[in-house]
Amino acid sequence: MKADGTKVLLNDTDNGGLRTYRSGGAPNKPTEPLRFTGIQKNANGTLTVHWTGGGTRQSAPAVTGPRQDVTGAASPYTLTPLAAEAQRFLRLRQ
Repeated sequence: MKADGTKVLLNDTDNGGLRTYRSGGAPNKPTEPLRFTGIQKNANGTLTVHWTGGGTRQSAPAVTGPRQDVTGAASPYTLTPLAAEAQRFLRLRQ
């Protein structure tokens, strides 16, 4: 607020607003980018997912989630689709 009582947005320095900022460190970035490299359907009905760059595999019953991390999932990761599931969504998260 200016001395005369008029309201001014923060960072609107052209109109007398205060400059604001937040300091902090940059997040750790992975050394190798996460890349999905393929999926193959196996003769026994399983699927094998391949990726590079680490990351975490997540699984969900719908595209909107809820997503859950799959413990110990490293590339290549083989999964057996469940007959009771009409669909299953996989995601790799860095």
